[in-house]
Amino acid sequence: MVQQGIKVMAFDFGNGGQTNLNVIHQAMPYELTAGDFSQLAASQVSVQLKIATPKIELATVGNLDARVISYELPFQTGSGTFNASFSQYVVVQGKDAYIITFTSRSGDAVGNRPTFDQIAANFVLIP
Repeated sequence: MVQQGIKVMAFDFGNGGQTNLNVIHQAMPYELTAGDFSQLAASQVSVQLKIATPKIELATVGNLDARVISYELPFQTGSGTFNASFSQYVVVQGKDAYIITFTSRSGDAVGNRPTFDQIAANFVLIP
């Protein structure tokens, strides 16, 4: 997983691990803004997962301008399928993009969002 750029993974096993987060680092060949990167990422998600274009909102990661890409889709687990909500906080520093992805059951997404926002706002990127 480290070779894929995953830097952090965390699971809430209180609900079977359905609420979790991961942080991915992606080196880019040139600089993009968080907005531009988010537009590209959202279009790729839409095409690859065959879903409607995800919602993009303004956000803050640490003290940096960021975006949240939000979408839902069915997710298969060992105990069955549930509708998952994905909130991907995207921040860009120079040629480095960081994506903090929070996953939860769709029914929990609205209640979890303030916690996800707070975690993202307190994230510190160390070059």
